[in-house]
Amino acid sequence: MLKTIFLCSECGYESTKWLGKCPECNSWNTFVEEVIENHPKAKNSSSPSPIKPISINSILSIDSERFLTNISEFDRVSGGILKGQTILLSGEPGTGKTTLAMMLANALAKIFDIFYVNGEESNPQLKLKFEKFNIKSENIFLYNNPEVNSIINSLKDRKNILLIIDSIQTIYSNEIASLPGNLLQIKECVHKLVTFAKQNNFPLILIGHINKAGEIAGPKVIEHLVDSVFYLDSDNKGFYRILRSLKNRFYRTDEIGFFSMEEDGLVSQSEINIVDNIAENKIGSIFFPHLEGSRVILTEVQSLCSPTSSSFPRRISYGFDLNRFIMILAIIEKHLKLPLQKFDIYLNITNGLNIYDPAIDFAISISVLSSFYEKQIPAKITFLGELGLSGEIRPIKNLSKRTKESERYGFEKFFISSQQKDAIEKSIRVKSLREISNLSFLQ
Repeated sequence: MLKTIFLCSECGYESTKWLGKCPECNSWNTFVEEVIENHPKAKNSSSPSPIKPISINSILSIDSERFLTNISEFDRVSGGILKGQTILLSGEPGTGKTTLAMMLANALAKIFDIFYVNGEESNPQLKLKFEKFNIKSENIFLYNNPEVNSIINSLKDRKNILLIIDSIQTIYSNEIASLPGNLLQIKECVHKLVTFAKQNNFPLILIGHINKAGEIAGPKVIEHLVDSVFYLDSDNKGFYRILRSLKNRFYRTDEIGFFSMEEDGLVSQSEINIVDNIAENKIGSIFFPHLEGSRVILTEVQSLCSPTSSSFPRRISYGFDLNRFIMILAIIEKHLKLPLQKFDIYLNITNGLNIYDPAIDFAISISVLSSFYEKQIPAKITFLGELGLSGEIRPIKNLSKRTKESERYGFEKFFISSQQKDAIEKSIRVKSLREISNLSFLQ
């Protein structure tokens, strides 16, 4: 017997009628119609036997071995792969999700039998990709049937395996009367695969698509079902592929991995060479030690103030949040009494990264002032601090780590907050933006 239900595409909440707002996650216009087969319960069906609670002290501890892939940037982000771990790898089309999955298959084929379920391509097509990257391991097996029950049945008697699903949106269950990729199919298939992987203690890697909003396609519940969620993206200029950890139950999530796409696949980039001409004095240009995970990346901040006769001056920002940039300009205009409304102001983060670190506020404000006054900033000084609405310079985290990395490149002075507790050599402490409002220290 078929019945119609409505599912929230964000959290998977079910309703018998369409709703404008989801009562579970408060999202608007997210309900989609689904047709499912209703299986009435048998009247005489026996109830499952009860499971007794177990004291936590009586449960034996297990030493979980981490399997490193020798792909340095992936290991940096993931911390290695555990048996029974389920990973969701998502990202924009063309960023290299399948390439990374094939590299993981090749790296781990020495430890596991790899079963690669390819729902998007035929076996000969996928083999061409493996040959392109010179991957010829005998422990990699391709499986071209995307029906979830068939996958599970074919692996029931297998031991020491690693299963890769490419992609979860192509997997379907014959028990559900709907097309592959819809919410019910994704939810059911992920639940079955994750349960099977946990019961048989083998790693599972799911490759997922994203929707037009840039979020992982399918109900949010699939992100809760898996142990780890990794997102593969590219920088604004296309130089690098960036792997981020959005969730990881077994490792920290503050790391970031850099790859470059080469002919032989994704190549780990432990040193990010994105800094040129550090020794040059420039107007409106400052180098800032940006902290991304545990890695410090020297980043060039450029500003340009251009006179305008328009009643609505332009504010353009690349690589930094526009609203926060407008707030920094408002602080400068309010407390330093500068007529910034007569200028179009542009901000550019040259390395292509999107920076959300508030420690860059001070550097951005000095960069803008340098362009406004047309004064060069000495190349070997930098500014580190968060900017408050009253114009004060606030302390930041991991200051010593940033300054040590900057000293490697020859930086000699660090302007920091007077409230900073860290004892930093070569530092000049500043209480507020007013103390250096006219850049008199450059004279």
